[in-house]
Amino acid sequence: MLLKHNSNVDFSCNNGPTPLFISCENGYKEIVELLLKHNSNVNDVVNTGATPLFISCQKNHKEIVEFLL
Repeated sequence: MLLKHNSNVDFSCNNGPTPLFISCENGYKEIVELLLKHNSNVNDVVNTGATPLFISCQKNHKEIVEFLL
């Protein structure tokens, strides 16, 4: 519903995790695909310096890592 109303898919508080980062961290591949389809920033960096790809690797979410590459 939010995506239909052009919500900011890269919203974060104080440079914290975005919906894409949280989805990568938790292994939600379908949500990752949906967010990227709506132009979420795959290169975004959170306040710890991590990217969605980094957290996917760290959490061993192989399918998401392969998708992001």
